[in-house]
Amino acid sequence: RECGPLSGWDAPGSGDYSEYAGWHFLGEIIEASTGNAFNEVIREEVLEPLGMVDTFYGMSASEHKKTCKRIGVMMDLSTSCPVPMLADKMRTICSEWNPGYGCYGTAGDLVKMVIAIDDALNKREGAILTFDSAYQLAREGRGLRLDRTTRENYDFALGFMLDLVSNGFGRYISST
Repeated sequence: RECGPLSGWDAPGSGDYSEYAGWHFLGEIIEASTGNAFNEVIREEVLEPLGMVDTFYGMSASEHKKTCKRIGVMMDLSTSCPVPMLADKMRTICSEWNPGYGCYGTAGDLVKMVIAIDDALNKREGAILTFDSAYQLAREGRGLRLDRTTRENYDFALGFMLDLVSNGFGRYISST
């Protein structure tokens, strides 16, 4: 893999792409220290122990070819027709190391992740994650970030936007 700054990348904290660079560096460090591909390490160390067999992180070319037709389709409720999200289907996006773009899975697999986090937070016997790891994943308060679509500041936890009351989404984004 060729190393170098990502397109449009600025020094950490100084531009829009700084958070993406962290995932790039993490991937490079893991590959250098383990001798294995980043996506393989994530599969073996995180996804498989959680039973998340239908989740892909940084898809390989063969995984992308096999699953591409199932990726990024939304239903247009006014016509009841599927509408492909073309950017989400691109090989470059599907192979991205940033989990915000490069992680694809089923709702069932997401439930498995939430159950594993809940088991760890409640210190249940047999929990796969440690309490500290689960806390870092689930906690709020990482700092407000500007969402470019709504042009509002939001906090995040577990990859979900929080504090959406100001945009009329109600007290909670979901009941979980």
